[in-house]
Amino acid sequence: LFLTFPMLTNDDHLACSVLESEQIENDEKTIKGINQTEDEIRAICLVGSVAHDDKLKGVLKTVFNLLVYESEKGVEYISQKDVAFVLENFSGPDFNYLYHAGRRIFGPTIIFESSQSNAKLPIKSRPLYCNAMKEVTVCFAGLHDKKVLSNVVDLVHHMGGSVRKNFTMSVTHVVTNTTQSSKYRLAVGMGKAVMHVDWIFKMWERRSKAHVSALSPDWSCFKLKPFFALKLYFRGFLSNEENHMKELAIQNGAVVTDCNACTHFVVDPSIRYEDLTDADRNLHCRFVTAEWFWLSIQLDICANEDMYTLMDKDQKCRKRSKSPAVFENKRHARRLSEFHGSGDLNPFSSHCSSLDVSSDYSSMLGDQMFSSEDLDNLMKSPKKGMSKRQQIAVEMLQTEFKYVQVLHTIITIYKEPLESPDSTVGGQLLDSAEMKLIFGNLPPIYVIHQKLHKELANLIAHWSEDRCIGNVWLQHADELVKAYPPFVNFYERTKETLNKCDKSKPRFHAFLKARQNRPESNRESLQELIIRPVQRLPSVILLLSELLKNTDKANKDYQCIAKAIDALKRVLTHINEDKRKTEGQVKLFDIVNEIENCPPYLLSSQRQFITSISVISLSHGFVKKGSQCVFYLFNDCLEVAKSRQKTNGREETRTLNATLKPYKHAELLFLSNIRRVIDVTCFEEASNIFCLTIRNNMGDTNYPFQLVDETANEARRMFLEKLCDQVLKTVGRVDFCLQSLQSADADGDSDLALTIQKAIKHLKYGGRRLSRAFSFNKTQTSLRRAVSQIAVNVGGHLRRMSRSNLRLPLQQIHEEAQQSSSSLFFTNHHIRR
Repeated sequence: LFLTFPMLTNDDHLACSVLESEQIENDEKTIKGINQTEDEIRAICLVGSVAHDDKLKGVLKTVFNLLVYESEKGVEYISQKDVAFVLENFSGPDFNYLYHAGRRIFGPTIIFESSQSNAKLPIKSRPLYCNAMKEVTVCFAGLHDKKVLSNVVDLVHHMGGSVRKNFTMSVTHVVTNTTQSSKYRLAVGMGKAVMHVDWIFKMWERRSKAHVSALSPDWSCFKLKPFFALKLYFRGFLSNEENHMKELAIQNGAVVTDCNACTHFVVDPSIRYEDLTDADRNLHCRFVTAEWFWLSIQLDICANEDMYTLMDKDQKCRKRSKSPAVFENKRHARRLSEFHGSGDLNPFSSHCSSLDVSSDYSSMLGDQMFSSEDLDNLMKSPKKGMSKRQQIAVEMLQTEFKYVQVLHTIITIYKEPLESPDSTVGGQLLDSAEMKLIFGNLPPIYVIHQKLHKELANLIAHWSEDRCIGNVWLQHADELVKAYPPFVNFYERTKETLNKCDKSKPRFHAFLKARQNRPESNRESLQELIIRPVQRLPSVILLLSELLKNTDKANKDYQCIAKAIDALKRVLTHINEDKRKTEGQVKLFDIVNEIENCPPYLLSSQRQFITSISVISLSHGFVKKGSQCVFYLFNDCLEVAKSRQKTNGREETRTLNATLKPYKHAELLFLSNIRRVIDVTCFEEASNIFCLTIRNNMGDTNYPFQLVDETANEARRMFLEKLCDQVLKTVGRVDFCLQSLQSADADGDSDLALTIQKAIKHLKYGGRRLSRAFSFNKTQTSLRRAVSQIAVNVGGHLRRMSRSNLRLPLQQIHEEAQQSSSSLFFTNHHIRR
C-alpha cells in the first residue's frame, strides 16, 4: 500500500538544499567520530543568570569534580579550550559569540541529567541543552520557510538528536507538514513515525525539565493527522453518511470544501468514472473512493491514493495488465497487499467478471468434478425447460453459494485482516476476547457449508431426477448440531459487543466502513452479514419442503428429503432449547451476582429462571413492613431479596453504597412450602395486593405484598399464574390454583382476613411508602434513633442491677420459640432436599 519510490518533490529538494549546509555535514561527521575534540573538560564557566544557581554549582563541584567559574558574558575564559560554558538561553549575542568561537556549551538540564544517571558530561562540539531527543534521528520534508527549517534543525541538535537530509533506515521520525511528500510515503511504508513540526517546538518548551523523552507515547498527539492540509469534497453519499464523513474529515486535519477548490474528490462506490461530468474530470485533484477515506482513518495515516483512484474501464484494463511492483521484501509486500486490498489476489475483486467469480470460487472449494462453465450456467436463472424440482434444486444451490460467499467475506475480509500482524499498526483494533466473541464460532459453520456447497454443486451439475438432494443435508445433520448452537446461543452478545466496539473505537469503526465499501461486501455492514447464520437453516427447511412437494413419492429422494427436514427441525429444536438453557444459566449467574449473601446452592444446572417482580412487604415477615424486595421465581423455588435503599448522605457513604450489591438475601422458599396464592381484588382503596400462605413447623403463616407499580395489574396477574403453574408442576397438587379473596371473606375474623385488614390499614394511613416518599420523618427518625440508643444503654444498665431481668414476658418467649423453630424447619428441609 505504501512502499512507492517516486521522484523527490519540490518540497523535498528545498529541505535537502537547506540541509546540505555545514550544520548537517558536521552532524554526520560527529556520528562517525570525526571532528571531536580530545580536550577533557577541566572547568565550567556559568554565564549570566545560571551563575546564581547554587544547586547547579554543587552538582558540578561534588559530582563532576570540576572548577566552577562565574562570568557575566564568559569572554574572559574563551581562550581556554578545556573550559565549557553553561547558559540558560541558547540565543542572543552571548550565546552566538561563544558558539561561533567553537566553545562547548551546555544547558543546565544536561548537567542534572548526567549527574542523576551517573554519566560523564558528553563531549560534543555542538551546544547541548538536554537529552530529550537522544536516540532520535529526524528527516524533514515539506518545510517551505528556510529560517524555520534552520531553526528546528538547531533545536533537534540542542536536544541531543540527529538530522539526516536523505531518508535512510536510521531515520526514526519524519517531520513534515504535508502528506503528499515522497518521504511521507516512505516513512509510513516502513513504519516510521511522522510528526508535525510543533512536536519539536513543544519539546523545546520543556527543555528545562530533566529526563523528558521524545519517544514517550505522550507526544503521540503531535503525530501528523491523515488528512492534514488536504481539502476534501464528497459526492454521491447519503446526507447523514456525508455529514458523518465531513465531521471525521475535520477531526483528522482536513478542510471540507467544494469541488473547485478540493485536492481530493471522494466518491461513493456506486459512482463510476463515466458518471462524472466533463467539468469534474477537468478538475486538478485526486479522484478517490470512499475506501481510501475509511482506510486512512483506520490506519491513522494517509493511504496511497494510487491504489484507490477512480478509473474508467480503459484505465482498469491497463492497470491489470501491468506487472506487479517489485519489492525488496516480498513477504512483507504480500502481507500488505492481502491486508490492504490488492484486487488481483481476491476472487471477489471488482476487476473480476461474474464468470471469474464462479471459476475462482469453485477452485477455492477444491472441486474438480465439474467445469467452471457448468457452474456458471447453473448460477443463471432457471430455464423454462427445467422441471419444477430441478428449478428448486438450482435455487437451493444459488442460495447456498451466496451464503457461503457471505461467510467467506466475513472470514477473509473482516476476521483474517484483524488477526494479521499488519492490523496492529497503531494498536490493536480489537482485543482477543472481543475477537473470539464476534468471530470465534463462525469458522466451523463455514467449513461445513463449504462441503455442502461442493456436494450440491456436484449433484446439480450432473442433474437427473433421481439425484438425492435430501441425503446431502441428512449426512451433515450431526455436524450442524455441533456447529450452530455456539453461534446462535451467543448471537445477542455478539451483536451487542460488535455495536459497542463500533461506537467506542473510532479506528475499528473506520475499518468496518472501509470493508463495507468493498465490492465483496455488496455495501452490507458486518452487522447485516453476521445475522445470516441465524437465518440460514429455517430458509433451507422451506426450500426442502418446497422440493418435497414437487418430488414424486416413488422417487427415492422423497424419503431422504422428508428425513432431512425432520433432521433439520431437530437441529433447530436443539438450538432453541440450548439457547434457552444458556440464556437461563446466564440470567441465573447475573441474579446470584446481584444478591449479597445469596445461598450458593441457588446455582444449579437443573434450576431454571422463570420471571421476577418487585413488591413491597405489608407485614413483618421475611423483611420489615414497608420494605421493598424482589421475588425471583425459579422452577422449584422462590428467592426473596431485599432491595437496598438509596442514600442521600455524605460522599463517603455514597461511595461505599456504590460498591455494594443492589440486593440482599432475605429468604429462599421452596415451592412445596407454598400452600395458597391469594389474589386480593376486593378493596378499591388498595390495588395490586396478593398474599402467600407459607407452611412451617408452627403452622401456616400469611404474608401480604403489594406491587411497587400500583398500575401493573396485568403483570401481577401473570406472575401469580406462573407461580401457581410452577407449584402445580413441582408439587403435583391437582387442586392447587390461584384463589381470589371475596369481600365477605375479607370482613371475617379468620387469620387471612385479619392479615389483609392490617395490610389495608397500613396502606390507608400512609405507611412507610408515604413517609419515605415525602421524607416527613427524616429529622425525627435521627432524633428518635439517638434517644432510643440512650434509653437502651440506661435500661440495660438498670436491668443488670435488678431481679426483674429474670422475668421475660410470655409473648416474647413465644415469639422467640416460634422464630427458632421456623428457622430450624427451613434448615432441616434444605438438608433433606
